[in-house]
Formats: sequence, C-alpha cells, structure tokens
Amino acid sequence: MQYSEKKIKRVFDFFVGELGWEPSSLSGCPVLLSHDMEKRIIPRCSLLQVLLSKGLIKKDMKWTSALKLSEKRFLERFVTKYEEEAPELMRTYQYMTESKGTKAT
Repeated sequence: MQYSEKKIKRVFDFFVGELGWEPSSLSGCPVLLSHDMEKRIIPRCSLLQVLLSKGLIKKDMKWTSALKLSEKRFLERFVTKYEEEAPELMRTYQYMTESKGTKAT
C-alpha cells in the first residue's frame, strides 16, 4: 500500500513534532500510516497522555502497541481498566471519536 507524501508528513509531524518521539520509533511501525489521524491516532494518543499524566501507565510503555489494538481491546486495556481512577476517560474518548465519525463502545 502506498501513502501520499502529505499523509507521511502529517504522521511524522504529529509523532515527532507534537509527541516528541524519535523518528526511528516510526520506522519500526509503518502500520501507523494506515490508521486515520483524526479517528484513531489523535484520540488514542490524547487518552494515553491523560493516563500518563495521572501516573496510570508507565512512561516507557510502547504506545505503538496501543495504537495497533482493535477498538474493543483498546477500550478494555486503557479505558475500562481505569474507570475508577479516571471516570472521565470513556466520556472524553467517546467525544473525541464520535466527533470524528467513529464510535467508542
């Protein structure tokens, strides 16, 4: 599958520029290019940042693994699991995904 230069640049700018990832992190996970920025990557990264800021996940956790999970598994591992510690997660994640055309269940 081929990706446009614009798509590659957008993904690169987000992960390297906004999240501070090393470029080598992206080269090891080209599947990230196949995911929609608005519907999947940005909502999931935003949620992971909340979990990190609350100390609920470790800084060295592999975010690429979380980004590749199915929606159901992602919700189980990163939303439902932390319902007590961060009850706003599901509502926030639903808002982010629904406003972009997908729905968290």
